[in-house]
Amino acid sequence: MKAAKWIIGFMILALLLTALPANASAESRVIPAGGSFTRNVKVDAGQLMPYSWSSDESLHFTVTDPDGIVITSVDETFHVNVLTASTSGTYRFTWQNTGASAATLTYDLNFLGHGLSSLIWGVLIGVIVIIVIVIVIVVVVMSAGRTKTQPAQLYAPMGPPMARVGGSCPMCGSPVDPQGMFCARCGAKLR
Repeated sequence: MKAAKWIIGFMILALLLTALPANASAESRVIPAGGSFTRNVKVDAGQLMPYSWSSDESLHFTVTDPDGIVITSVDETFHVNVLTASTSGTYRFTWQNTGASAATLTYDLNFLGHGLSSLIWGVLIGVIVIIVIVIVIVVVVMSAGRTKTQPAQLYAPMGPPMARVGGSCPMCGSPVDPQGMFCARCGAKLR
């Protein structure tokens, strides 16, 4: 179970890392009391829209899609999210200062290429990680199950040397060479 959590966490991290643009930069604005600031962004359907913002005062924040439907509406001093454009067109990000004093807004709208390609990269990296983990687990399990085996012995140990009786092996009774050390048939030690 713990390994599954690590895998899922790594896949999410990989997806986020592949989704980060190289030229991310935050912008700041001062919004007077009762004022608002809007940023319009044109995107294609399926495009990821990661954004974050913070303010020293609580702001009313909305995201409106190209059809005029409000997707997000919150009153906060900090907000982070990733939206996926459901339709192509201009999305409107609006911050409204409903407080009695000016608010400093710092925002970062890092819009990427099509979200599908980022998702594919994230899934691909996740699959590679899972394959590597499975290979490591299989190698560890197989190496743990393996025990060192002793090389096969040609002759079983029979204890102290045995005296020959007649010209036959005392173990199997087959004829033996009078000068031999072991029985040619069963391998018993003769001396």
